[in-house]
Amino acid sequence: MNESFSKASDLVNSFFDSNMQTKSSLLTVWGAVVSTVKGNGLQLADHSRVLDYKNGTLLVEADHSAWIQILQMNKKYIITGLQRKLPQLEIRNLMFKLSGQVFKEPEKKELTRAELLKEMNEKYSFVEERIEEYYEKNAKKDVKMDGRLKELFDKLKNDIQSC
Repeated sequence: MNESFSKASDLVNSFFDSNMQTKSSLLTVWGAVVSTVKGNGLQLADHSRVLDYKNGTLLVEADHSAWIQILQMNKKYIITGLQRKLPQLEIRNLMFKLSGQVFKEPEKKELTRAELLKEMNEKYSFVEERIEEYYEKNAKKDVKMDGRLKELFDKLKNDIQSC
């Protein structure tokens, strides 16, 4: 019965060992696959490297935009080669980055209620102006409006102004 149990340290070590082995084999396989690209394969392997792998996408860095262009032209070939050599990773896409560039997610700032109201007022101030113009233009005409409808429009106007 004791033989069916494993030490937690053994499980953790085996996980990290297999994870590191996969990463090191990915780096080796990248060089092997890219170097088989017709024409500039060896140079292409020297001027590019794998940075990250997430959700079937491999992030690759190159030291010049021309190398990225060549990688993009051979993207399908490279993905096929990687899938054959490392099927367990299920690589479906390549993304490229020029070395020295920093990618960061845009910061999403939560607006306060006052900031949101100010932004909305600035964005839609022209609507209020057009409504005023319309009222002024049509006030000169002898247009009769139902009393209840006029009350509703006045209430709407006051609600908009109170924001």
